Amino acid sequence: MRYIHLVAAYLLVLSLLAAVPDSAGTAALFGYVVTALVVTVVALGSRKDLLRAVFGVAYGPDGAQRLRGAFRRQERPDEAGRPMPRAPGALVGAL
Repeated sequence: MRYIHLVAAYLLVLSLLAAVPDSAGTAALFGYVVTALVVTVVALGSRKDLLRAVFGVAYGPDGAQRLRGAFRRQERPDEAGRPMPRAPGALVGAL
């Protein structure tokens, strides 16, 4: 909804254009139709949602849901109580 103020200003200009008696009403009507399309696209949010709504394109699950078990990304890997990964090589205190 970042551009909603621009859409509102556009509607205001078109309303003023339609209120002037000498202006072409078809131009204002065309502008309202274009504005309705722009508002619909803005309301749907992202391009991914728009493609899904128009073409029925189904994407797979996102990466976090696709991975399983140890391959799944951890939400907070440095949280208290979780073992931290160690670097490979000789143990420091083992000798």
